[in-house]
Amino acid sequence: MNSRTFWGKVVTETTDPNGRDIPADPDPILYAHMLRIAHDIIKQHDRNDTVILGGLAGYYGDLTNCRSNYQKYLADLHDVGAWDAFDVAAIHPYHNSPDEQGFAPDEFIQRGLRYNLSTQACEATTASLSLLAEVEACSAHQPAGPQTALDHGSWLETELARTMGRYSRRLR
Repeated sequence: MNSRTFWGKVVTETTDPNGRDIPADPDPILYAHMLRIAHDIIKQHDRNDTVILGGLAGYYGDLTNCRSNYQKYLADLHDVGAWDAFDVAAIHPYHNSPDEQGFAPDEFIQRGLRYNLSTQACEATTASLSLLAEVEACSAHQPAGPQTALDHGSWLETELARTMGRYSRRLR
C-alpha cells in the first residue's frame, strides 16, 4: 500500500490466482501450499506485516467454470486448511469497468455460473449485483478470521465511492 503508514507492511503474494489468464485451472490445494509458505516467510520477517490473499478475480474469471469463481475458491481454501495463512482476502470484482479497459459491462449482466456458498452448488444467474452487494455477500459467508478487502480500482467512480463509504464504516 502506498502510504507512509502501510509502506512495506502490507504484502500481496500474487494476484488473480483464480483468473482466466492463469495458465492452468485454479488449484486451491497448490495455491494453499504456496500461500502457507509465503505467509511463514512474511511473518518470520515481521509478524505484524499484513498478508493479503492475492486479489481474487471476481466474475472476470471463466464465467462457465464454477471452479474459478472467487467465492468457491475461498470456500476451497478454507476446506484445505489455508484460512489462517492470510490476514485479508482481497477481491477484484471488475464491475462496471469501461470498455477501454477491456471489460464490457454486458459481460457482468449475464453472469453465467455463480457459486452459492449456502447450498455449495453452482447456479446459473443473470442478476446484476452492485459492488457493495458483492462484497457484502462474500463477507457474510466467509468463516471467522480474515476480513474482505477491495484492492482494485476498475469500477465506476460513483459506485466505488458509495461502496467504500458504507463498507469502511463496518471495518472500524
